[in-house]
Amino acid sequence: MYNKASSERKWRKWKDEEDKLLAQLGVHDKVIQELHDYDWETFKEQRRYYEKQISNCDILDYIKSTDNKMDTNNIYDLLNQIDDEKIYTAFINLSSLSLNIIFLKFCGYSNKEIAILLKISDRTVRRHLDKLKKSLKNIY
Repeated sequence: MYNKASSERKWRKWKDEEDKLLAQLGVHDKVIQELHDYDWETFKEQRRYYEKQISNCDILDYIKSTDNKMDTNNIYDLLNQIDDEKIYTAFINLSSLSLNIIFLKFCGYSNKEIAILLKISDRTVRRHLDKLKKSLKNIY
């Protein structure tokens, strides 16, 4: 899974070093700040992208090695099967954890099995599924 805090720490360390170097080279403070702001916005865009990615390869490898009930290999195959635009939008806006839970649920795993695979509690699995049900009820 994508580690938001770790990525941000690495970015800040890199950016602090770059800012110091630019200051040593005589770049104006206003220009350094503009570059900093631009790089921060770019970092946040990339972070939002990576947060939506399913990067827990162990889970995907495990699913591929078992006889699951679906013809999909990943969440994107599942999402591509959704014809309703409102439902698709609701799914796309979910966190990567929620997408992992939904994918595993569609593959036929129980809440307990999902909790074990994702190393979270049963309650967390139920909470994510309940939240999705409520949002889908609000759509229609």
